[in-house]
Amino acid sequence: MNYQQLKLDDPGGTIESALAVLSAMTEAKPLTINRITSRDIYTVLGSADGEIVLQALESASNVSPVISRVLAWLQPGAEQGIDICDVEAQVVLNSLVGGSITQQMIDDVISLSIETVLKYPSIRAGDIEYARGLI
Repeated sequence: MNYQQLKLDDPGGTIESALAVLSAMTEAKPLTINRITSRDIYTVLGSADGEIVLQALESASNVSPVISRVLAWLQPGAEQGIDICDVEAQVVLNSLVGGSITQQMIDDVISLSIETVLKYPSIRAGDIEYARGLI
């Protein structure tokens, strides 16, 4: 337990109320790998925007062999999928921004490289008391 960070995050008040707040606190952690397919893009963007992004990838694949490979990795049933945590994959997706492809759409797909977890999953009242210097 990082008691210095806990002390900074402590909302104050009673130990019980602080415990409730800190137990629910989350943080974003980057995944080391997350292979996605076109189905994942449809899930995060919805079918209409997902189709727009996939069509943009298909159009861009005629110009760039890298994008062509990325598109092949996205197909359902492909062995790998594309590792959305890979910086190069994110660069390819960001290169699509413009016209009907918004930055928000791409950011939503790239958000699949982040996991939201509890910041203090096993916090106890004694941890808060220790961070506050009460024990």
